[in-house]
Amino acid sequence: MNTVVFITGAAMGIGAATARELHARGARLALFDLNEEALQRTAAEIGADCLCLPGDVGRLADLEQAMARTRQHFGRIDAVFANAGIARINPIVSMDEAEWARIIDVNLTGVWRTLKAATPHLLAARGYVLVTSSAAASVCLPLGAHYSASKAGVLNLAEAYRTEMRGFGIEVGTLHPMFIRTAMVDDQVWGNVKGRRLAAQSKLLFMDFPLRWVAKRAARMIERRSRRATVPGVHLPLVWFPRAVNALVSLIAFRPRGMKALMLELAPADLRPGQPAE
Repeated sequence: MNTVVFITGAAMGIGAATARELHARGARLALFDLNEEALQRTAAEIGADCLCLPGDVGRLADLEQAMARTRQHFGRIDAVFANAGIARINPIVSMDEAEWARIIDVNLTGVWRTLKAATPHLLAARGYVLVTSSAAASVCLPLGAHYSASKAGVLNLAEAYRTEMRGFGIEVGTLHPMFIRTAMVDDQVWGNVKGRRLAAQSKLLFMDFPLRWVAKRAARMIERRSRRATVPGVHLPLVWFPRAVNALVSLIAFRPRGMKALMLELAPADLRPGQPAE
């Protein structure tokens, strides 16, 4: 696999695990992340054929400069993995504007900046983009409205980019993991009181899966220039039939009385007790 891959959110989690998997398959890597210390550790662990590029997906100039350096160093960029993302668990009524804006800026606008910066390089290589969306793009999570909204936006952004670039030889894929055991999920779901209370509403929905599963799937998508995949693969209908699946999950997993009790517990100052449960 003699491929040059530029990865955002590469310091930890899905980005770092995919970088290791791609390197094992022979890829040359440009790793981009805001967390410079963690990025340096990941790059040092991977070793040869790995370029370390600290930067922020919140700044278009950082991405443009990093991609220019990558092309200068390796001669081209064959694929871009737009993977950077963050999450928070909070009811809509308890979010402040800064929290909402931060999630949307990193997860959605950050992907737009990545695509914009990458396009000249991908045109030259007739390249491929893989975007990390989520199963949450289809199954809208209560207490994660900003995350779900950003990931649904990412899916539609990728679809639009695919249509716009089809005639130029650029191909686009979207990756939709369920809960993957990463530091972000550990922090926001299993290590967070709100997250644990939400997970208790539906233990089946909140099963988590090994990081190696998504790393292997992402690497294989980049190799094959695939269009869409979920992790685990059996959840692909979530992406193809989102409205039906979301309505079903909402009815079965998050029943009104249980959600009302949870909302009153987590955001009592924002809600009026005594409202009908249904």
